[in-house]
This record gives sequence, structure tokens and C-alpha cells, in this order.
Amino acid sequence: MKRWFVFICLISVFLNPAYAGNIVPDSSSNRNLAPPSDMLSALDRITGEISNQLAIIREENSISAESLRTIGISGENATSVLVTKLEKVPYGHSSLIISPDNIVTAAAPVTFSGLIGTDLSYQPETRFANERQEPVISNIFYLEEGFYGISISYPIFSENKE
Repeated sequence: MKRWFVFICLISVFLNPAYAGNIVPDSSSNRNLAPPSDMLSALDRITGEISNQLAIIREENSISAESLRTIGISGENATSVLVTKLEKVPYGHSSLIISPDNIVTAAAPVTFSGLIGTDLSYQPETRFANERQEPVISNIFYLEEGFYGISISYPIFSENKE
């Protein structure tokens, strides 16, 4: 998560108006501003890396959801699926399974197992993800884990498509 925060901060820095003094005016009559090519190159590299990492997270969330479909959303097996997913997601700090009633039913790593049974109904981001029933990336918010971050949610449907 710390690396995601760094990526987001870097993008904010590159887009920050305080750097406008470093932007060279275009020679056209309307005086459009064009960022220096090294800034564009860095921005392209950073956004490419973020896109790649988001694709990895989405794929691992999909694989986890498929596994949880048959084993259920709570218990040791569910926690094991979350642990395996976190091992494959370099920027993931934690992973929770949240029931349709917004209750945490499994958590990884073990540091966050105390969250099992916690009602997250108070979080608009959690309610939104459960209502959408499709992959969702939240805005930055204060996570129950005790820090600011984003949530990348993926629905888990039962064998009965519930």
C-alpha cells in the first residue's frame, strides 16, 4: 500500500500547478502550455506501472473469488485463499472478505484477524462495493485496518449465483 501511495503522490506532483513554472510555453499563437518531455516520459512510465499492478490485482482477486465460490467466505480455507493472494500482489497490504451484510468474515494477514466479525456498514465504500456486485476501486479512505488506502473489491458469488 505504501508503494501505491507513493505512485499516487508522484502523479499528484507531476500534475501540481506549483510546477507550472517548469512548463515551457508552446510557440503557437494561442500559447498552449506543454510539459517537458522528461515529465511526460516519467508520467507515462508511472501510469504504465500502476495499470500493470491494477491488472495483477484484478486477476488475483478474480482467482480468489472463484476459489471462494466453492469453499465459502469464512474459516481457515477462506483465510488461506487471502494469504495466497497477498503473496502474489506486491502492493497489497491486507485483504478482507466482507459479507453481503457488510460483516468481515475473513482477513489476512493474521495481524488483521481481529477484524473478523466487524460490521463495516458505516463505510460508504464498503456498501457501494456490495451494491455494485462488480469489481470496484474506491477513492482513498480510512480503512478499518487503521490507515488510509484504497480498496480494490471483487464480488464473490456462491454456486447459486448469490
